[in-house]
Amino acid sequence: MLALDAALAAQARGELERETVAITFDDGYRNNLTVAGPILERFGFPATLFVTTGFIDSEKLLWPNRILQAVQRTALTSLYWRDHDFPLVDKRDKSAANARLQAAAKSLSPQDPGAIAEEIEHALEVPVNPSTAPGTDFTMVSSAEIAAARHKGIFQFGAHTVTHPILSALDQKALETEIAGSVESLRRLNGGECVGFAYPNGRSQDFDARAIAILRKLGINHAVATNAQPNTAGSDAFRLGRFAIGASDTWSILRWKLRKASVKSRLSRLGSNRRRSQRHL
Repeated sequence: MLALDAALAAQARGELERETVAITFDDGYRNNLTVAGPILERFGFPATLFVTTGFIDSEKLLWPNRILQAVQRTALTSLYWRDHDFPLVDKRDKSAANARLQAAAKSLSPQDPGAIAEEIEHALEVPVNPSTAPGTDFTMVSSAEIAAARHKGIFQFGAHTVTHPILSALDQKALETEIAGSVESLRRLNGGECVGFAYPNGRSQDFDARAIAILRKLGINHAVATNAQPNTAGSDAFRLGRFAIGASDTWSILRWKLRKASVKSRLSRLGSNRRRSQRHL
């Protein structure tokens, strides 16, 4: 178990003798520090928290959480929105509706998914752009908490944009503002340090070469996506894969995912070794 930047550095030097795990968290929720933090500290496991910097010291919700909370809190039992019906009778209905509405926010208004979140809040007859209640799962970290976590040494911090947009949908100016603003803000709060970045949503279509060029210019040396793939010595440092662990995952599911990652890693290394052998024939 190593911090992500340490694992990448060791891999580049050829010093990783076995499969290595690096733990990361996205968005910048306070409970990553207050709930996961003590557990990580107990076992001596380092981790990286990628922070959406526009919400540090804020009581506002990220736009995906606004949609989720609107669906959870509405008193309506059905929604007709943009020519589509959304049953909202029970938890299963609401879970399905949330997934469809999240996808709509990413596709209908990619420059500003928050605008779709507001439209959905109006349609569901719930408060618009509400503040989060203290201590809830959606509460974001504060600058003081980042400083305290840095002092303990368990967490490292990376950038995750200012407002969590889909980067590939942004024009050049907005893209630079989101990435540079996030990196620069985090460096001010983090003793000048910030070498890693996480792409919002993180699928291959959610970022592009423009984003990578900006990251390189800013001195970022690695960036993580959400593609479920292991990272080997030949992996692109700006398209690193990750295996997601969800709140509903059981221990058996976690073990299965880790085994899957291990098998993929071995197959990837085998393919790489084969290609190198062929080049020397």
